[in-house]
Amino acid sequence: MQPQGAPPEQVLTGSIQPVVVMPHQQVMVVQGGQRDSLPIVIGVVYGLWNLLLVGLSGLIVIGGLFLADVGGTDDATAIGGFLITLGIIALIVSLVGVYAGVEIARYKKRGVYVGLALIGFSVILNLAMTTYSGETPDLFNIGCNGICAVFIALPLMISSIGAQME
Repeated sequence: MQPQGAPPEQVLTGSIQPVVVMPHQQVMVVQGGQRDSLPIVIGVVYGLWNLLLVGLSGLIVIGGLFLADVGGTDDATAIGGFLITLGIIALIVSLVGVYAGVEIARYKKRGVYVGLALIGFSVILNLAMTTYSGETPDLFNIGCNGICAVFIALPLMISSIGAQME
């Protein structure tokens, strides 16, 4: 029993684990238990964004099917076929983006790498399409992709979170 006004006793429990450290090496202690929530937030936001893009890609495919079927002219059928192809490519890329978001939320480095690869693919596709059409590259879109890449790579750039990811 403690006297009144005395601070409560603090007791530390646990086990001591010996650590062998080689000279001139950096040591980072990662305590088990509570993980940082940043990868979960980034994974969910990225996954939901790509889920929205899955729906929009589906609408592009449906519009292409409608245009190819009802268009009547050869030009309308060609444009409909182009929209179908573009929509299917966007659908596949968006589904892979949903997978990347889920993997980031599950603390997997693979999700970050897949997300960054998709952004790189998007930039290359953007540059190829603008070069093919004879226009100047869309620097705003490339800048937005760069910001998104930094956003996705945050879990690996912050060392305490990167150590928690598998």
